[in-house]
Amino acid sequence: MRAAFLEALLVEAHKDTRIILVSPDTGGFHCETFRRELPGQYLNAGIAEQNAVGIAAGLALAGRRPFVFNTLSFNSFRCFEQVRLDVCAMRLSVVLVGVGAGLDYGLFGPSHHAMEDMSLMRSLPDMSVFSPADDTVAAALVQHTVQGGGPAYLRLDRAGTPLVYQRDARIELSQGLALLRTGRDLLIAATGRMVERAMEVADTLSASLVDTSVVDVFRLKPFPARRFLDLAESCPRIATLEEHSASGGLGTAILEVLADHGLTRSVRRFGLPDRFYHVCGDRDYMHKASGLDAAALAARLVDNRP
Repeated sequence: MRAAFLEALLVEAHKDTRIILVSPDTGGFHCETFRRELPGQYLNAGIAEQNAVGIAAGLALAGRRPFVFNTLSFNSFRCFEQVRLDVCAMRLSVVLVGVGAGLDYGLFGPSHHAMEDMSLMRSLPDMSVFSPADDTVAAALVQHTVQGGGPAYLRLDRAGTPLVYQRDARIELSQGLALLRTGRDLLIAATGRMVERAMEVADTLSASLVDTSVVDVFRLKPFPARRFLDLAESCPRIATLEEHSASGGLGTAILEVLADHGLTRSVRRFGLPDRFYHVCGDRDYMHKASGLDAAALAARLVDNRP
């Protein structure tokens, strides 16, 4: 996903000289290609993430369109004060691009696990929060964020993300979500890597005669409330699925929308447990330990177990 995004950013930067890639010394990952082809639109701020955000704010004030590319947990947690005051308080067009959503860096331990970032970024005024499910959406977000302006936060995976959409698919990013599968019994709203998992769960549930809708919510803020409510009205049960703490992310956003609009539905939230992970393992191992593997999720939804 990061490669698809950076390749799309490079193409757009060749056409728009305002675009600057700001890197806190994240060498490789296609950054070197960007530096080589567009040296005047690439800035290595060194291993100084907070400074990188401040520099990006200055560039935005000068009319440039900076993208700060870094490990996701560092772009959010380490730089929160700079993002809040330097970027959001002045409503600057800075795009924070973070790689390593959820447990993507499972082997690296708590410093790299991004389990609370969506909650943190959703709390900031004027911040747009995106969580793409695959390469297709990630690449399309380049032009979308440049045209949209304002502060934006993108939550990306590293690599190996299964395609949910065809590469040439035209996705209405302004809608904030996409209906991938239609059913009448249960609506699963998922985001990021968990969208593909939601499709797996829906296939399993069909064998148990649970007719399941699947919605990809790729914009967490501003939340596409009206679009989601239109879909929720046709299903008596809702489940949310995210590789993030169950508090503050997608599940919380949906509960807020339902409460604010007086729509009563049975809602089950599936996310990461409220604890730090002091064990190391790959993503599949961590998902199984968290009850987020397809078999466990399907069993809990069929039996209506917590």
